[in-house]
Amino acid sequence: MSFNSKLNLFLIGSLFSFSLMVMGGESEKINEKEGNVEDAAKNKWEWFEHKPYVPEKYDYFVELGAMWEERNLYWMGAGFGRHLGKCVLSRSQTCQQYWDLLGGVGGRDGLTSLLFLTGPRWQYVNYPSPLSPSVRLLAGVMNIRDDARNKEAFAYGIGLGQTLSVHERIDVRLEARAGYADHVWYQGTAAIHIKMDQWVDYFASKLKEFGVEAVKVPGKVIEKTGSAIHEVLSKKKDSPKAEEKK
Repeated sequence: MSFNSKLNLFLIGSLFSFSLMVMGGESEKINEKEGNVEDAAKNKWEWFEHKPYVPEKYDYFVELGAMWEERNLYWMGAGFGRHLGKCVLSRSQTCQQYWDLLGGVGGRDGLTSLLFLTGPRWQYVNYPSPLSPSVRLLAGVMNIRDDARNKEAFAYGIGLGQTLSVHERIDVRLEARAGYADHVWYQGTAAIHIKMDQWVDYFASKLKEFGVEAVKVPGKVIEKTGSAIHEVLSKKKDSPKAEEKK
């Protein structure tokens, strides 16, 4: 069996395994969370002061890391993702689908690799946990320049990541990628996702159930989440406790 065939089998097997992990028992998990979301978050993430991971309609990120293509390289990149809705094969909202565009440069000791990729990403939302695993498929082009090469090659690969909500405006993602272009390439990246847009409607309503104070939503973001969040704020202002404080 050729090396390319082995790599293809590895990528397909990894994706299939992740799909089974995501789909298996997702309905049971979301039912448990809907039963008592606030208590679950307090018990499991008592040390964690920020809101759960919530997917946004548009995703912006920058990343740094390491790359290997013939030799060890430094990597710097950036990207953009657009939310497409829940995953096609998923029966619940726990799996959200994105289409990403990303690019960057890897270089060291006379070797420069420019990489431009696009492809789908499946984001597993384990609400109300701040952790969110993901898997992506990638395809695009790699430009390679060194002493022996100056060429473009079709590039493809797979990525497995873990995202953590660390701030009202920032998520951090660690991701490993593997693929093939002119040679096999690998990447290990740490990315910062900057929250600049609206939350996905389903999870905006989930935040209403969770409570605005518990997730510490900033005012500017609240304005973008629709009437669900505004209703919570207005009720808090008109509550008897608020009148007593006045």
